[in-house]
Amino acid sequence: MEQFSEEYIALLATKYKEGNLSETERKDFLSWYGQIAEELEEQESGKSEAVKARMLAHISAHISGHDVPEQQVRKLPYRWIAAAAVLIIFSAVWLFLNQSNEPKADQIVVLKNAEASPGMNRAYLTLSNGQKIDLSTVNAGVITNLNGVSASKSEDNMLVYEASPVQSSNAGNKMSVLSTPAGGQYEVILPDGTHVWLNAASTLSFPERFSSTERRIRLKGEAYFEVAHDAARPFRVNTSRQNIEVLGTHFNISAYEDEPRTLTTLLQGSVRVSSAAKNTVIKPGEQAVSSERNDIQVQQANTRIALAWKNGMIAFEDASLRQIMREVSRWYNIKVEFAGQENHEVYTGGVSRDSKLSSLLEILKANNIRFSMREEGGLKILTVNQ
Repeated sequence: MEQFSEEYIALLATKYKEGNLSETERKDFLSWYGQIAEELEEQESGKSEAVKARMLAHISAHISGHDVPEQQVRKLPYRWIAAAAVLIIFSAVWLFLNQSNEPKADQIVVLKNAEASPGMNRAYLTLSNGQKIDLSTVNAGVITNLNGVSASKSEDNMLVYEASPVQSSNAGNKMSVLSTPAGGQYEVILPDGTHVWLNAASTLSFPERFSSTERRIRLKGEAYFEVAHDAARPFRVNTSRQNIEVLGTHFNISAYEDEPRTLTTLLQGSVRVSSAAKNTVIKPGEQAVSSERNDIQVQQANTRIALAWKNGMIAFEDASLRQIMREVSRWYNIKVEFAGQENHEVYTGGVSRDSKLSSLLEILKANNIRFSMREEGGLKILTVNQ
């Protein structure tokens, strides 16, 4: 095989795409390309896959900047090392010219192990004046004081609202928004003393000062509430499928928009759950379930599973693989893709939310579920082979 430098091949690949090759350059390019293809076809069938695997190892190592294990280097014939090198150059040029809106080769890293760190206390507070505060970067103490309402960060990473007894004349219905990213969670004490635990990828919108007749907030995602008792001012939570009304109670709402159902689980007290089609009162230990049809079904709750996240666990019982992976995606801040035919099996298990991703995956590996992970532009993508 005639030897060409990597720089020369990259230049030829660019000019080939642009249609600017001279006759001599065209012959060189086709000669190089043809000989690479010919060598691929001449390999013995029993060795072909091993050779391709070693080529892929070199390409991945080149892209990620890591060394290939020495035993793989020794076993790889020189002509394949050369082919891999020029293939890297050609592939990078081709990706740039043909898929400029896709991640470039040097942004894609094949990760050896499927691993990701668990979430932590992270959240953003958006005030009524539009100011956005990253709560993970501010020190403990008063964050802001608007309209007679102060917001502080406690020493144990909790957001605490306190309203002065005298209402400011311009307090009105000014709203604060607390949002957690994927891989985040946070606690907040609302102006009325209600304690809320906000799960990952969730948003809680609430007035800086509640009105004299009701306490109304809005939730996207999941939260656990311990509502301060106030008989004169019912506490109301609005979600996309359910509206929940309480006086003082403990309950959990799971209202993620990527989940097929909204679940309200009652621990203490009494709540009224309503939708466009129905309303009902549930008792402690019961769960109100709403689907896209806006109906409400009441069932006995598995409170251990419903409150697992709040108690520091990822727990699932008779859950589908896709259901589990939605929770995994939110807590570990990764994207999940599926390969192969859909798996209709159900699974039971759990791990601490402080565990790394690999601990959870070991449970599923025992059920013959396999995984691979890559990184594109800083985002980890887990591929689940069903």
